[in-house]
Amino acid sequence: MTASKTVFRALFGIAVAGSLAASVLAATITINGQSPMTYTCTDGTLDVQGNGNFTGCNAGTTSGTTSGTTSGTTSGTTSGTTSGTTSGTTSGTTSGVTGDPGIGTKTWVPPGTTNTWVVDQSGAPIQSNTTYVPGCVNNTGEGISTCGGKYAYGLPGGGSITLALGNIVSVRYRVGATPPTQGEYFQFNSGGGSGISYPLEVSFTEAPQDPSLPTADPDCRKSLPRLSTGRITLGTLAGQCEIVNLNKTYYLNMKTSGTTACTGTGCVFKVNEPLSIAN
Repeated sequence: MTASKTVFRALFGIAVAGSLAASVLAATITINGQSPMTYTCTDGTLDVQGNGNFTGCNAGTTSGTTSGTTSGTTSGTTSGTTSGTTSGTTSGTTSGVTGDPGIGTKTWVPPGTTNTWVVDQSGAPIQSNTTYVPGCVNNTGEGISTCGGKYAYGLPGGGSITLALGNIVSVRYRVGATPPTQGEYFQFNSGGGSGISYPLEVSFTEAPQDPSLPTADPDCRKSLPRLSTGRITLGTLAGQCEIVNLNKTYYLNMKTSGTTACTGTGCVFKVNEPLSIAN
């Protein structure tokens, strides 16, 4: 066969060896110099098989040999319009756990859980680097006098977030391209600033989790007894929680413990935050 492979490959996107399949409107193919055979293809496909057989379209099968080169002339018009819109929003410069819509999206309940809530920090106008859990989470814009004493955070669709026994609140924090300042810490107080009224489990992790469970770095988790004002200190020294991976969203997990259910304002916790990662 003679003629150009370039035209054939450009239209059909195939290699010469093996079998070839293509959708065309019309194809004229010369086999070993014999009279051209025209295949009219409306919806079918033209198959050129390794033994030289041409099948498909509306023309049945014609046999030939495949020595030498493959040639063919194709003609016709292919038209079509592809349209669509791709949209998306990327917030901040960090990534969180899979499924978490991220900082600024307020409350997210991880799949498979019913008593775990992922939330944002308090933000303004609450005093700098302070979050009140649960009443002032999600940057509501309320002042301490309004939300600081609330032991429940009302959800728009009904229900509320509390730190009653068994419940977990995970607050998002953005860690950028540089680690938090050495020695900065999370400190946990009662809503009034004194020792906590109920025992508290806390951890700082790369994914929301039950803070009573172990963490990769044991110093990133604490069990705080009643009336204490414990801390998780960030850094690379002994006894400090080391931040290994940067440009990520981290989660401060909180859960009351013990045998006495926490109620009322005793279930409000004031968290002093590391300034370098606070809102």
